[in-house]
Amino acid sequence: MNPNRASRGGFTLAEVLVATVLLSIVMASVYSLFQTTIAAWRSAEGDSGLHRQARHVLDLLEQEYSNLHAGGSQLFEGADDGFTMYAVAQPVNVTSGEGRRLMRIRYRHDRANATLVREEAIVEGVLPGAVRDATALDETRIRVRNEARFVAARGVREFQVRYLWVARPDPEYWRGPPVPVEPRRADRHQPGWGLPQAIAVSIILEDDRSPEERLSFETVLVTRTLNRQRDAREIARMLESAP
Repeated sequence: MNPNRASRGGFTLAEVLVATVLLSIVMASVYSLFQTTIAAWRSAEGDSGLHRQARHVLDLLEQEYSNLHAGGSQLFEGADDGFTMYAVAQPVNVTSGEGRRLMRIRYRHDRANATLVREEAIVEGVLPGAVRDATALDETRIRVRNEARFVAARGVREFQVRYLWVARPDPEYWRGPPVPVEPRRADRHQPGWGLPQAIAVSIILEDDRSPEERLSFETVLVTRTLNRQRDAREIARMLESAP
């Protein structure tokens, strides 16, 4: 045994350097694995959040549009970024303590804040009857209460609405095989037109924390409320007269 080595305490500089290098390699590997795991978790969380918002918006739109009130058909109106309808629905404002009621519901895209805004109000009394001239509609006669405004979705980069019209078939259509009919699409709907056969809604959602995370989808909401179907000439005149 070398007495000088036995009496020596601590580690040499070379040993410390080797240990430091080995520890650095191990820590770098652990850090890289940790960062990869965190990135995957954030990506999965963001994707799940976008899908949750999409499902929430779709459920809300489908439920309320399927309960359109026939008496409000002449009051239905919209643009390419939102629409107003009258439907029998449950108020989102739970503090009102109301059950399902006839409501005026508006959806609109707030581009500045990238949100989809939903406005609601409970209708009191009856809605005005149908008129031949849309300019004769007087919405001031409609009494509402419990007006409220909510954000239905955030990170909404696009919210586009199209109104689909299908012409009434010719009386002789039944003599031959069914022929597919391409609907007319309009980006505007004026009061007095009645209800379209459906509306197509396109939405693009983005994660605020990761703008590269994007979810886009389109849904077609079919009008189930009784409504007068127009022939091709009526639809053409109606849409061509829109400003």
